[in-house]
Amino acid sequence: MARPSGSMIPLLPFGRERAVRFTDAAVISERLTESGAAKLEYIAAKSQPLFEMALSEVRAESFRMVAAANSAMQFSASDFPKGVIIIPLAGSTITRSNGTWIEWGRGQGALYLPPGGSRGESKARLAVAIDVEAGRLQDIARAMAGPDLEEDSPLDLEAPRALGLGRNGVDFECLFQQHFALVNAMGGDPASIERSGLDEMILRAMVMLLAPSLLFQAGSEGRNGVRARVSQICDYIDANLTRKITLTELEKLSGLSARSLQYSFQTVMGRTPTRWIIERRLEVVHQKLLSAQQGETVTSIAGLYFSNMGEFARMYKARYGELPSETIGR
Repeated sequence: MARPSGSMIPLLPFGRERAVRFTDAAVISERLTESGAAKLEYIAAKSQPLFEMALSEVRAESFRMVAAANSAMQFSASDFPKGVIIIPLAGSTITRSNGTWIEWGRGQGALYLPPGGSRGESKARLAVAIDVEAGRLQDIARAMAGPDLEEDSPLDLEAPRALGLGRNGVDFECLFQQHFALVNAMGGDPASIERSGLDEMILRAMVMLLAPSLLFQAGSEGRNGVRARVSQICDYIDANLTRKITLTELEKLSGLSARSLQYSFQTVMGRTPTRWIIERRLEVVHQKLLSAQQGETVTSIAGLYFSNMGEFARMYKARYGELPSETIGR
């Protein structure tokens, strides 16, 4: 992440235009404590007395996340009502919570903190903190794990711990950076985030980061059984193409774990469930554009299936070799 001109801190991954900036640690400590339920205190590091911090917040129905870039500092926090996952994008930090010291940062790992307090110190850093809605994450984890899950609460949300960013073959640092880039492209608009399903993707990434063992290999179900389940899911997808369809929803419908769902679709259809949903929507829109009636437009037709018309046009042209406006024009 590049630094803005004249600044000591990295560039925020989203919300740069509306970011709040501070150069006085005492002022930001007071402001943040007054605005929330937690008590916060920041102190500029002795090695770097010039303090700088930039903050940008995004709220959706399912989560709240805050991007923060700061110069070297010491910090303390208490009375946090929720747990939090912190994704590092630059720099490093050492944090003490529940009597445990944890080193985390870019190239080291992310951090989970339960409700309560913490303290520590950091070098100049950039990180995104995402509030943990415990009940919602536990529900998603149960759906991802499938019907064989024995625990009622599959996620351990009691103990602070470092979270590896490279687990089960997944590069979580890259995954979260992609999600943050999409949040930025949508201007942090909660409605766009929810319509696109990005909120669900972020929550599922949090679950996978907290409990990578949920992504176990697909079971030994026979080929006919796998095809029957996939066929059931495809019928459901076709019947609901105009509404938001989440992977958690498909896992509950099919009774498959997250890994089994992906494996089954890849085996039978040669693509992931998410890709299949996109392709089916493109096919339906293509047919409707070819048979469009007078007064119908690309937006009135495709807008029922896609929330981002620019992205739709790009995918449509890649699939059919022409823009949707050219199809309806014929």
